[in-house]
Amino acid sequence: MTLFASGDSRTKAKLCAAYKAAPSEWIGNSCHELRHTLLCISRAAVDLIHDHTGLLGLTLARLVLTPLVHTVHGPVEGEPGELYEQLCRTLPAPRLISSFLNQQRLRPALPWIANCPNAIDFAGYPFAPLRSEYLLFLGRMSPDKGAHRAIEVALETGLPLKIVGKKREPLEQDYYDTFVSPYLSDQIEFVGEVGGRKRWSSFVVPARRSSRSAGRSRSGSS
Repeated sequence: MTLFASGDSRTKAKLCAAYKAAPSEWIGNSCHELRHTLLCISRAAVDLIHDHTGLLGLTLARLVLTPLVHTVHGPVEGEPGELYEQLCRTLPAPRLISSFLNQQRLRPALPWIANCPNAIDFAGYPFAPLRSEYLLFLGRMSPDKGAHRAIEVALETGLPLKIVGKKREPLEQDYYDTFVSPYLSDQIEFVGEVGGRKRWSSFVVPARRSSRSAGRSRSGSS
């Protein structure tokens, strides 16, 4: 097995990298994604390609004879779903894998062949029966994630709210500027992006039912 990922990735497979370190700040940038995808295509002497790159990778599937399956990690509502449907109509044999079943329910016409949820090793996130008296929202700045719903809950309950998430892409920044930034105060704090142990020191149930899950909860750090 060969894994095409950043050079700082940890894997038991053979690692092939276009970048020494993950260019996370450039997620969604077509030039960076194209370089990564073309590296895979140029070394496609394998039995099967499992693509996780997004619409660009699926578009380039026609450049290789190797069978390719594509996992959809993003939303399929609105324009992204329309683009998937349009693209799949142009490909000879598209094969899609959903990362949560609601994607298949929202776009049943897409050529789904399986569902494969994102894997979580619960051993790395032990339960701690302690909590702090604040609300926590974890997710990118997007209407379907629902940070504005978490803000509504915080204002209604009077509880402090910490908002953890990314806002690198233009649509995320627009959402943040319109629905999050005006409400920041001593009560409502935007933390930004965090990772590793700091990210998982708290557990959160999303504030709005979206494509993935739902619920309102109070949660805090362990």
